[in-house]
Formats: sequence, C-alpha cells, structure tokens
Amino acid sequence: MTRPQHLFPIKLGPSHHKTPWGGRHLVQWGMNLPDGNIGEAWLTDVSCICMTETGVGRPFSELVEEFGVDLLGEQGARVASGAFPLLAKIIDARDRLSVQVHPGNEYARAHGLPAGKTEAWYVLAAEPGARVLRGFREAVNEAQVRRAIEDGSMADLLKSVSVQAGDVIYVPAGMVHAIGAGVLLYEIQQYADVTYRFFDYERLGPDGKPRDLHIDQALAVADLGVPERDRVVPLSLHEDGQLGPDKCLAACEYFVLNKLLVRGETRRRSMSGSSCAVITAVDGELLLIDPAGGYQIVHLGRGETAVLPARLGDYDLAGKGTVLYAYVPAPGDEMLRQWRHVNAA
Repeated sequence: MTRPQHLFPIKLGPSHHKTPWGGRHLVQWGMNLPDGNIGEAWLTDVSCICMTETGVGRPFSELVEEFGVDLLGEQGARVASGAFPLLAKIIDARDRLSVQVHPGNEYARAHGLPAGKTEAWYVLAAEPGARVLRGFREAVNEAQVRRAIEDGSMADLLKSVSVQAGDVIYVPAGMVHAIGAGVLLYEIQQYADVTYRFFDYERLGPDGKPRDLHIDQALAVADLGVPERDRVVPLSLHEDGQLGPDKCLAACEYFVLNKLLVRGETRRRSMSGSSCAVITAVDGELLLIDPAGGYQIVHLGRGETAVLPARLGDYDLAGKGTVLYAYVPAPGDEMLRQWRHVNAA
C-alpha cells in the first residue's frame, strides 16, 4: 500500500467490554452497546476500527504497524517499544470494582509482559456519596493484608475518597486502588492490560465461579505505605479569547493529560512530531480541521475520540465544548515539570 504524503486525524470507534460490575450508562454517550453490563469502552484499543480517511474500515493496529514513527512520534514509539503508547477508556462502574494493583515496567517485563500500568482518572459523573479507594489509611505489612483478605476487611484498610465530576485521581503503578459504585470516569493509561486482584467481594465470573485473585503478585508490586495526596491539583495553563481556561490534569513520564475548553472559536494548534496525541470530546460538538490535508474535517461528538499522528503538523480545533487531550511527554517537557512542582508533596 502506498503511504500518503500526509497523515490525517484518525477517528476511532470504541471497543466495548463486558464486566460483572458494569452498567448501561454509555448509551447516554451515544454508544451502540452490545447486550449485557458494559463496564469499559476502550477508545484507543488497537482493535478499534478507523472511521476517517486514513484507514477507514481498518483496525487501528494496521495503521500503527504501517506508519510507525510517523504516527507514534519518536517519544511515543520509544515509550511503547513501537506499539501504541496510550490507552484511553471510559469506565462505567455501576457496582464497585475489585481491590487491585498494577505493576510497574520492571516487574511486568521481568514476567513476560510488555509494560506496567500507570493511569489517571478524570471523573465525568458521580452519584451522591460515590467514592474511590486509593492507597492505605495506615502503613501495613503483608501479614496484615493477608489477614484482611481472609476475613473480608481488605477494603477497610484503604483510604476512601469522595469524588464528584471534575475530580482528578492519579494512580501510579503500585498504588492499591478500586473504583466505587456510581462513578463514570475517563481513564488514560499506559497501553497495558495487567491487573492483580487482592479482593473481589466473592464476586462470580461468567463461569459462575469466584473470579481469580492474584495475592502473591499483588503483594510483590504493591506500595504498602500511605500516599501523600488523595487528589491531584490541576495546573492552570492560560486563558484567551478562543480556548480557556486550559488545565494540565495529570502528568508523568508515560502521559500528560490536558483539558481544553473550546468556546466557539477556532485556534490553530501544532503537533510537535515527538508524540501522537489522543483527543476525546467529553461534552459539546467539536471539529478537528486539518488544513494541510486539504481541509479534512473530523467531527467529534460526546465520547468520541481521534488520534492525532505525530507528523500531522498544524490543525484547527473549532466548535464548543470540552476535550481531553493526552500525549507522551519528551524528556524535559515543561508541562510535566510544572505539574510535578505543583503536586510535590
């Protein structure tokens, strides 16, 4: 296949995942759900189908393989070892999730996995009284954790944090956590699907048997101390007559997550070439306009996502609404530096 001289924004259709704790709220986000309880919509799954000119009708994985660093960017390719670096999801927690933890890169790769998993959550909606669990209330040891699992009190060891729409929760690898019932959130993470469950309330899987726990692996990677913060402090960026106020919600070596408010005007933005970006509309109606590609226009409604190739160049963002925008930072990225300074313990 001949490679185009210019890569366009790539709109993706989500892949849906049934879970015992999921619900049906994603219908309200315009998603055509299969039957059953759908807990997760994966917005940048490599199995997602492309819906725009670059690769229409093809699985996203084919474009990642075909265009490589032109799509991923040098930094994006480095972080993901040539695979796609960012997995964005919308999670609908009708019921509480398991108490779980994710490994870091070193442990994951030593055990045959491609990467560890650090993630951040942006709360889209929360029922009154909704909470998440994040880290331990007091420092514990392995024996205490094992006893709590046996007597069913594991969740009681963890800090319970109330959440509402707009809250940001950062979950680095090793942080023990769980999403509570009645929470709808956007998640950005390393592209990895590895979770070790400590405790699952004796919930049954599709086979009618209790779901597997991974206690030894979970203890091997878990931080058993007390976290300094429950929520992060977003970094205010700027405000002008077109977009604003912009905020950096979360930042680490694997991703930077920004929130942009679009107020009905158009602003020219530019890709650096270092990393691809993931852009998701969380309300309103927005347009991605690619002037270099002959004014190709990509429409993003609520919950819809596009990938911006690293070599895209300039593009315009127009319409009215809110978008979440994630990319892989280069070493020395100023956004990452400033966010870490604001959120220093």
